[in-house]
Amino acid sequence: MENARPFGLTKALYSIAEASEILSIGKTTTYSLIRTGRIPVVKIGRKSVVPATGIAAFLASLPPAPFIASVDDEAAGKLSPKVGAAL
Repeated sequence: MENARPFGLTKALYSIAEASEILSIGKTTTYSLIRTGRIPVVKIGRKSVVPATGIAAFLASLPPAPFIASVDDEAAGKLSPKVGAAL
């Protein structure tokens, strides 16, 4: 199981709304990810909750963000003039 601590998750279980907030996505998107099995849920009575390990596993499964050059990179000479001109 994925360790949830590296992502700053302090509780064992989160509501759907809390999971959405942690992931910075809407509840509709969260429900879609749950429906497709990318985020697991556990039923406790009538309430559906998301385990912290499920949130951590989802975050760990995401590809790394693409590199986006900043103006500072161009000024520091880290980019070729051709790439810098496109910014």
